[in-house]
Amino acid sequence: LKAGVARAAAFRQCVASQHDTDATIRHHARGQYEIVKCAALDVAYVHVYKAAGTTVMRLVEKMCPEPVARYANFGTHARWDAATLDASLLFTFVRDPEDRFRSSLFELSLPHRASRSWLPFVIAQANATGETVAALAIRNMLKKRRAAVRHDAPLKKVDGHIGIQSYFLMDDGWPMPIDYVGLLSDDLSDEVEALVCGRAGVFANATRLAPRRDRSNTDAAYATGASRGPFGTMLEEPHSEETQKDIREFFKLDYQCLGL
Repeated sequence: LKAGVARAAAFRQCVASQHDTDATIRHHARGQYEIVKCAALDVAYVHVYKAAGTTVMRLVEKMCPEPVARYANFGTHARWDAATLDASLLFTFVRDPEDRFRSSLFELSLPHRASRSWLPFVIAQANATGETVAALAIRNMLKKRRAAVRHDAPLKKVDGHIGIQSYFLMDDGWPMPIDYVGLLSDDLSDEVEALVCGRAGVFANATRLAPRRDRSNTDAAYATGASRGPFGTMLEEPHSEETQKDIREFFKLDYQCLGL
């Protein structure tokens, strides 16, 4: 667990050091977040989208001896209550940016997501030009990021499911007092267990827990792949060197400050 503690400390220092030089950090106003807290165990989990968030929340709920408290804010700029969370072990998990980007594209292609995202327009452009959806999507996102930096403005209009992971761990342009940042791995259940209560065997059946919310549409789409549509075998296609370069530039804050 020492690596996760060190990564959290490095993240806090990295973001703070770049606050005055990176406009997308300096002007960042936290508009979307979800935090789950178990008061009895004095731990709180910060949900980073597309990094096993639903699984971790199920684990915390199962482990907590009382109902968990949720602090959620979607679409406004209200700040989270620092006083409420100050005494907690605040932890999260993050994911390799390229792997997460690939998964995020598929997430945003699901019927219940696509109607609210910009991805259908990217798909239409890909069909017209013959370019890959991934290449056009990251190019579009990078264009928005460069414009934000050029105009000394916050980065806007990038869906949280595909956006920068570090932003979930920032509040008003500054790093949250995060205590632990783990990397998504096959040992996720054991790592969460060790963090929250340090007891063995509590989550032997974690993968069979009931969903925290109704995910039937998402789960069915993942299981069948029926929603891929124009993507074909998008999830298996390797990214070109140029697309990989664009991904590294767009997510450079995650690469630099989260050590990904």
